[in-house]
Amino acid sequence: MISFGRYELLALLAESGVAEIWLARQRGPSGFEKLMVVKRLLARLSKDPEYVDMFLDEARINARLQSSHVLATYELGEIEGRYFLAMEYLEGLPLGVLAQKIEDALSAVPIFVAGGIIAQAAQGLSYAHEAGQADGTPLHIVHRDLSPLNVLVSFDGVVKIANFGSAKADGRRARTESGTIKGTPTYMSPEQVSGGVVDRRSDVFALGILLWELLCGRRLFQRASIDETYDAIMSADIPPPSTYRLELSAALDELTLRALARRPEDRYATAGELAADLERVLHQEGLRGEVIDLRGFLTEHFASERSKQEQLLAQARRNDGLSEPTRPLFLRADHGLDLGDYAVAEAEFLDGPTDPELERAPDPASFELGADTRPDGSSAAPEFEVGADTRPDRLKGPSTPQPPSRPPVLLRYLLGLLALSLLVLIGLLVSRMRR
Repeated sequence: MISFGRYELLALLAESGVAEIWLARQRGPSGFEKLMVVKRLLARLSKDPEYVDMFLDEARINARLQSSHVLATYELGEIEGRYFLAMEYLEGLPLGVLAQKIEDALSAVPIFVAGGIIAQAAQGLSYAHEAGQADGTPLHIVHRDLSPLNVLVSFDGVVKIANFGSAKADGRRARTESGTIKGTPTYMSPEQVSGGVVDRRSDVFALGILLWELLCGRRLFQRASIDETYDAIMSADIPPPSTYRLELSAALDELTLRALARRPEDRYATAGELAADLERVLHQEGLRGEVIDLRGFLTEHFASERSKQEQLLAQARRNDGLSEPTRPLFLRADHGLDLGDYAVAEAEFLDGPTDPELERAPDPASFELGADTRPDGSSAAPEFEVGADTRPDRLKGPSTPQPPSRPPVLLRYLLGLLALSLLVLIGLLVSRMRR
């Protein structure tokens, strides 16, 4: 156990080029105990005004967002010259991991589950989009990085938006350099890719991608390279979801394609409108995607995952032999454990770094996507990949390479005899020719 102010740091979950992410415990009188996630700026960056400003910008945005559908930030502080954020611990899974596990078990994500998750996510984004400063001045927040890693689903059926580190908002001290693209490549809007003006409708487009992928069980824009992915976002055909699932209704097709309209003015104007329309379509089709419905589904199908989380948490609480670690202790998502937004987001992501041309250390707004996770600075292999597969259009994890197939033993034996016979025959022919 490592003491850090009033927190006990139980396990180092990940380390990027910018921050350490810890599972932490806060104790109090009469046996009070609360688990949370502590994000701590690296000591070597604590004196760098640029990185400090970015860290503080993230904290200020999070401080204004007090919604049941946004991951909570409890405290911004400084201890021994190190800035830190104390954040909510969520018992659940990130959307990408959850969808993969559902597909493995049931072949497809049920419509009410897909619709219910996206409706709650849209409600969380709508709240963030409308948030203002203490005096009521609008912040004009745009998330800009709504990937499957940043939508968290608790086992109680509550969906939360996480990681506003890449968010655009009025009043930020740190400024994004001209030409820098923020976000996860396969979940960007056309205006993000082209460097145009980005507003809340950009997040609506990302919601549309997530909904399409949940319904269809495959990736929409992912291609072999980032450039090809960007081209697909700008111009590739977007088939209606019913192309891949015949049971999907025309109303659900229309709703999804409207969220995915390439011109912002043709999309839903707000995430709240998308949430309302999605709930309406579900109800018309006799489906319910409320919190209680998602909770029932997850209780039925994810009891073992929840048990794994409890076991890992018990191990962390016992702190078996943990001292100052020499490398991160990953509590991996494929073990069923997610610790807030950062425990999962710190893992190498399929799409690679936010800015592939970035040669200096990544800034706090983008390190979550593919940043180095080893203290020695070496490149770490992915602990897991959301959406990777030998087929790029699937929402599954990477396939385990199989050894090359070999002929059966009897066949190999017969082939050997045939080869030997041919050698003998050739020898006889050569012998006769010499005579």
